Amino acid sequence: MSEHTTTGSSAALERAEQVRDRIEREAETKRNAIAAVLGSSGVTSASESPKQASA
Repeated sequence: MSEHTTTGSSAALERAEQVRDRIEREAETKRNAIAAVLGSSGVTSASESPKQASA
């Protein structure tokens, strides 16, 4: 039974990585779209704000 759990855990981890990669690609696409509309200076300040807020 532990082999099944390990296999399930491996599959879940692989799926989580796929989802994370997809989210990161989507976020990059959105950042690029915002940069196209606002210019690079607008995106820089927007991307730094969450980091400052969490610090």
